[in-house]
Amino acid sequence: MHTALVQSSAFNRTSADGTAPTASAGMPVRAQPSAEQIQARKDQVTLLAHALEEGTWTREHAMQLRQLLAAMTVDDRRSAMSSVSMAINDGKLKLKTPEPF
Repeated sequence: MHTALVQSSAFNRTSADGTAPTASAGMPVRAQPSAEQIQARKDQVTLLAHALEEGTWTREHAMQLRQLLAAMTVDDRRSAMSSVSMAINDGKLKLKTPEPF
């Protein structure tokens, strides 16, 4: 059996003005975060800053973070959980709850 590799013509196209393909040519475009997602990220940064000032991560912090995570973009969720984890691992936050997230 002979198999041929076929490349999508969308990757070989240019628009009339010679620019690269756009979403209309089948190229993925990352959506901009909504106002709610942006606010959730800002609130998470504030939450972590306050916890760092106190030096502890409590059940209340974890509950607030869970609510904020639900409104964040996937990338912001990863970043938020990583920031909290690193602060705990670096000894900047003392964990006062069995579940930090």
